[in-house]
Amino acid sequence: MTRAILLLFLWTLVPTLELRFSIPYGWIEHRALLGAAGVVAVCVVANVLLAPVVWVFLDRVMQLFLRVPWIERLFEATVERSRSRLQPY
Repeated sequence: MTRAILLLFLWTLVPTLELRFSIPYGWIEHRALLGAAGVVAVCVVANVLLAPVVWVFLDRVMQLFLRVPWIERLFEATVERSRSRLQPY
């Protein structure tokens, strides 16, 4: 049971897969062990727990990325374009 929960948790943390993969995977592979509600609960809780971690480290990671000149230029251009679109409002 612990292995099933860990696998679902890890699959949910993969950025391109997230809940789109982990819930069907859990439904097919671990439904008998965890039940349908258990599969959904594990996947959703893993996804919810990921958000604060990303929020905390996003600023630090962005600061590291912005040290690279071409990433900083791309970021500044994107921010400026977004600001100009918001200006009329």
